Amino acid sequence: MLVGLVAGHPAGATVVLQAVAAVETRDPPTVHLVVSNTGTETARDVVPELLYQHRTYDGERAQLEPTIRRAWRFSLAPPDGVGTFPATLRVRWSDPDAGAGSLVLVVLVATPGALESPLAATWTVEPITRLGHAHLQLENPGAVPVAGRVVFVLPDHLTTEPESEPAAVPAGGRTTVPLVIENRGAPPGRSYSISAVFTYTESGTHHAVLAETTAPVVGGSGADRIPPLAIGAGALAVALGLLAVAWRAARRR
Repeated sequence: MLVGLVAGHPAGATVVLQAVAAVETRDPPTVHLVVSNTGTETARDVVPELLYQHRTYDGERAQLEPTIRRAWRFSLAPPDGVGTFPATLRVRWSDPDAGAGSLVLVVLVATPGALESPLAATWTVEPITRLGHAHLQLENPGAVPVAGRVVFVLPDHLTTEPESEPAAVPAGGRTTVPLVIENRGAPPGRSYSISAVFTYTESGTHHAVLAETTAPVVGGSGADRIPPLAIGAGALAVALGLLAVAWRAARRR
């Protein structure tokens, strides 16, 4: 059984939701999602959505009063092959004070008897203002090089382009994949869960390697911040322009 846990709430929210997902490795696979409200107000229009194997599964709409938990069960179609495959869960809701809220988590769904990948994936993340920089490191302790694809999974209001890209890891070596995260509305003052999944196929078996971390947002998401030097240069340009106008006016007298 594979388990994922994440919490989410907008800044100033009175609704705080936590979600935990567990996977039953059987045929067909099943994902169990439990969402709890640890805030002080009712979460309305709570809707979970699961994306797996290019198919979307929608959970029943619900509302969660404070301290209440709600469970959803997703029976998935059999995967196209043998191995481990990612499933992405997004939960969205309405907060009476802070508007819309959302959280996202990724779990790995394995077919019976599937072997775990020997690769490891780890994050290095800088604080995010309008933009943030991150690096995903893939490490391959095996004797065979691996080539696959990385998919980045970010919460609402944090984006990156492209959302996926190819990656190759040499035998007994490491590869670092850089990432630029753009803030498009995530309030500052809290951390947001981000994930990356590296998928590849080896000897007919599909593998998925999951890396999870949190990214702190420390600046707003409005217009680009202008550095002090640019502000000083702009003020100087205005002053010089006014001085030129005054000088030309004085010459005409």
